[in-house]
Amino acid sequence: MAVDPVEAEYTAWEMANLHNIPHEVYIANVDATNEWTQFRDNLATQMYNDWLANPGGDH
Repeated sequence: MAVDPVEAEYTAWEMANLHNIPHEVYIANVDATNEWTQFRDNLATQMYNDWLANPGGDH
């Protein structure tokens, strides 16, 4: 299997510098909020309704 030199260089850099990232800057996980879920659902509904109103794709 071929080795990607850019990926290898990045991996080496990451291993050498990982300890330099302050803990408060490191993001371990991200949770969705109710507000984001509602925004996403409203946007999807609006896009679907726009698509239904313009079946030929003409806007």
